[in-house]
Amino acid sequence: MTIKNLTLKILMLLSLFSCNTRKKAVQSDESFNNKLDSTTAKYSNDSIEVTEPSEKELFQKAYTDLIKSYNKNEIIDSIFIIRKDSYHVRVECICLKKTTVIIPKQFLIPFMNKDFPTHDFILNLVILKNNKSYFERTYEKKYFFKQLQNKNLRKFGVIFSPYIDRIDENLIVGASITVPLTDVGEGVGDTLKLTQLRK
Repeated sequence: MTIKNLTLKILMLLSLFSCNTRKKAVQSDESFNNKLDSTTAKYSNDSIEVTEPSEKELFQKAYTDLIKSYNKNEIIDSIFIIRKDSYHVRVECICLKKTTVIIPKQFLIPFMNKDFPTHDFILNLVILKNNKSYFERTYEKKYFFKQLQNKNLRKFGVIFSPYIDRIDENLIVGASITVPLTDVGEGVGDTLKLTQLRK
């Protein structure tokens, strides 16, 4: 066998060997990528999954928020322009901090197996017209009794979630009267004609 033939055979073997090695490398890269893709997909699917809070967790959050509301007034503040006049409207939801409402345990089961004492709230409305004192009113729960369909709300409901809105020259002062720690409640409101208010 000549040196030329031997060199040619060695080059052919090396070529075959390197092709085989590259093929294995490509296969291992592919299998690695497949594993990576499946891991990533699994991780992606896990991160997309959002668990809804349980009823007990929602109750606990409502309880915590209620206790905080005893010491933190909720304030709604807005300015409305009608013709050339500016009306600065401020509504504050204030806890009276005296135990006047006892929520029966029947509303709170299964999360609380006893009656729950809480406080009443009021809404305090103040309106300035062109930066001068113009109108004030305090809303207690009984102000809205005629609007309530559920009679339990008269005994056990509390004023929550105040809001204000304007339709033309009318100011709407609204809130929810709700049995604390439950979803039993109704929306109530009062409509005032901003341009015709009297002190």
